[in-house]
Amino acid sequence: PKPAPKLPPNVIARIGNQDLSREEVLAMFDLFGGQPIVDQMIQATLIEQEAKRQGVSVTEAELAGAIKETKERIVQQQMMSG
Repeated sequence: PKPAPKLPPNVIARIGNQDLSREEVLAMFDLFGGQPIVDQMIQATLIEQEAKRQGVSVTEAELAGAIKETKERIVQQQMMSG
């Protein structure tokens, strides 16, 4: 497959010939109550900072395994919900 074309700085994605701008994504984020996402990002950042402070690290294999497990769990949840 050929590489995706480079998008302008303010474009998050291109669907066919239509661009999805950063502003549009942020507007939808605000419309649908983005605060839980912001809270999750803050929590993840705090956890990352504390892990660094304590010298905790993760190998690439551990990370790949966790990503695989998470994907499998999401697929199972989607199958169970319909």
